[in-house]
Amino acid sequence: MTVVTAIVAVLLATQAAKITESIALQGLRDLATEATEITADQSAGMVRFSRQEQLDALLAQKLADSDGQALATVVIDLDGKDVAVSGTAPPQTLSDLRALAGAASLTGGIESTGDGFLIAAPLRFGADGAVVGAIAMAWTPEQLLSTIAARKRMLWLTAAGVFVILILAGGLALRWSISVPLRRVEEAMQDVASGALDTEIPARARQDEIGTIARSLDGFRQSLEAARKAQIENELTGARFQGASVPRLVIGTDGSVSHVSADFVAFAERHAAAIEKTAPGFDPAALPELGIGPLEKLVPDLRGLLSDASRLPHEVDIRLGETKFWVGISRVQDKLGTTFGTVLEWEDVTSRRKVRATLAALEANQIRCEFDANHRLSDGNARFYALIDRPETDLVGQPMTELVRPGGDETELTAALARNEAYFGRFTMSGTRGDRHVDGSLSPVLDNTGNATSYLLLGQDVTDATERLQFAEEERSRIEAEQQAVVEALRVGMAALSDGDLTARLTTPFAAQYEPLRADFNAAVDRLHAAIAAVTERAGAIRGEVADISGAADDLSRRTEHQAATLEETAAALAEITASVSSAAEGARRANDVVDEARTNAEASGGVVQDAVAAMGEIADSSSKISSIISVIDDIAFQTNLLALNAGVEAARAGDAGRGFAVVASEVRALAQRSSDAAREINSLISASGEHVERGVTLVGDAGIALKRIVESVGGISDHVAGIAASAQEQSSGLAEVNTAMSQLDQVTQQNAAMFEETTAASQTLNSAANELAQSVERFILGSKPPTASTASQTFVSARGAASNPPLPLPSSTTGALATAVPEALSEDQLDEDWQDF
Repeated sequence: MTVVTAIVAVLLATQAAKITESIALQGLRDLATEATEITADQSAGMVRFSRQEQLDALLAQKLADSDGQALATVVIDLDGKDVAVSGTAPPQTLSDLRALAGAASLTGGIESTGDGFLIAAPLRFGADGAVVGAIAMAWTPEQLLSTIAARKRMLWLTAAGVFVILILAGGLALRWSISVPLRRVEEAMQDVASGALDTEIPARARQDEIGTIARSLDGFRQSLEAARKAQIENELTGARFQGASVPRLVIGTDGSVSHVSADFVAFAERHAAAIEKTAPGFDPAALPELGIGPLEKLVPDLRGLLSDASRLPHEVDIRLGETKFWVGISRVQDKLGTTFGTVLEWEDVTSRRKVRATLAALEANQIRCEFDANHRLSDGNARFYALIDRPETDLVGQPMTELVRPGGDETELTAALARNEAYFGRFTMSGTRGDRHVDGSLSPVLDNTGNATSYLLLGQDVTDATERLQFAEEERSRIEAEQQAVVEALRVGMAALSDGDLTARLTTPFAAQYEPLRADFNAAVDRLHAAIAAVTERAGAIRGEVADISGAADDLSRRTEHQAATLEETAAALAEITASVSSAAEGARRANDVVDEARTNAEASGGVVQDAVAAMGEIADSSSKISSIISVIDDIAFQTNLLALNAGVEAARAGDAGRGFAVVASEVRALAQRSSDAAREINSLISASGEHVERGVTLVGDAGIALKRIVESVGGISDHVAGIAASAQEQSSGLAEVNTAMSQLDQVTQQNAAMFEETTAASQTLNSAANELAQSVERFILGSKPPTASTASQTFVSARGAASNPPLPLPSSTTGALATAVPEALSEDQLDEDWQDF
């Protein structure tokens, strides 16, 4: 019986060892997977912004914290190039890590080998979780297996001892002292393996090997539980939550607010006025202490949603005043699928809903089509396909050049697209019903690198409007041609009238709406012809009678006026000379004042220059002192860097207990390095500033010497201008006396001339009027009798000089519109004789 019991105990111990090894290996795989994902979350931002030193430090720290279980780490970018390699591993292992990392970056998921100890995870960054690279880590179970092997050896030794004891103590004692505790430990192992990390491990207080196994298993359970807590904390503080600029709240499974993002605090402050109306005194920072009570005033049925997992995820719109908010409610789970809270995401959707309505209106009323980067049609709306009148399957993939043509120069469209700029104008689209015209824009859709990924055309069908406009343009051209014909005929007729030809008439009929204008023109010319003929007859008689009277009066007035004009010109000349001399004297006096003021200002400027030189010297001294202070700051940064480095080394030696301190030490080193770099840059700037100040001192000194010379020159100019002012004043006084005497003489002569001017004024006016009247009527061509419309039968020409001065050519629409009323039998000589008789 004792032997059987011993054999059972050995078998149980062997089974327990196998189970322990299996659980340990699986736990190592899970721990390696979680550690790889955590490292991926922590290093994503460093890879995205090329923080090489921080990345190398992080990888080295992770390898050190693994206690030899992590061998090497490889980080690659999206192009598959190495960003960082840490640790030591065989070349084949490194090659396998790179291949796994490449697969993870392509699939966006966790990749691992068959044994699960080569693990790769994608690097995700930003609100949309974009993949920026991948990280692969090589883990080894050798150390864990060696520990287990040592404990197995200890276990076998213990089993042998137990066997001797069992032989001595008996099977019953063996059963109650080993079998039952081992079974309980096995059951606890299976619970831990299934994920129940809160399972209490029995027999930990025993001082035998079973107690050692139980304590080891409990320590492993605590490590897994700490890793899970770290994962949950990483979920809340990692790139998935902190990297996205979305206002978030996390409510724990116990109903408490476990996390309030900084974006939510800023969101609540930005909309404080709207939130205050519904939830007075709402304070986002106090939610961890107050719980979900304030949130229930904002989100309807929040407590019911949290208690019923089947209703999640859930979305709800909230209106607070004039602002509309969207709230998304969903569960938050760890990598094992265990729910550890509920996240509430907030967003102000007021503008988005307006934009959505605007886009819907554009989609319904505008023509839209999209082309890919290769200028081939990829999508379009119903209005576009209706315009082309062809099914979508026939159009998708067609080149842009076969569907859309610019209304203007095609090179302008090509150049605009090459510059990634929008092109605005008219486009012609070819459809089954012919060409259709669209007014709109063709705009490139750019990615974050500024390259066009597609092209969007938005526009309005203006084909019908274009046709109506074309018809209106043709009608306008026709009316314009008729108006041009009328205007040309009137221009020729008016040109003839302006030349004095009163025999001109418009004979070719106009369009119906302009025919009254032709009749009015001919009637006006007839009346003008009769009036000018009467004036011509009377003007000749008046001119002869007035000529004698005007001649005598004009001769006497001319002599008197000549004398008065001479005196007047002399007086005016003296007045101008007097004014000029006075002005020159005043100008000389003002110039003297200006020169004195310039000399005063120049002397004051010299003092300012001396003060500027002294001030620049003080600036140079201050720059030197600042440079010394910056050097001290640089030394302090260097010492801080060394202290942070030593702290990191000590933290690495401390293992898990110093992991958090190592991160702080790393950040302190980075801060000290940036302080040192900033101090050196400031020192360089101050040195350059000192050189500029020295150069400014030199230039200001030169300016002071120049100002001193200017002061001396201005003093000499002031003396000369003062002498000129005195001489000009004396000349002005003498000329004033001469001008007074001349003015009196001119006044007497003007009074004498006034009497003669009054005598001849009437005769001169009458004579001028008669001459002007005669000259005015001489230019008119009257002919032998007033013309009539019945005599007009040919193209309009002048009655005088028809042979020597041909008429201006008319457009085809006005040929024959005008004709002369003078018979063709009259020659040029006869016309000249008639003019001389007149």
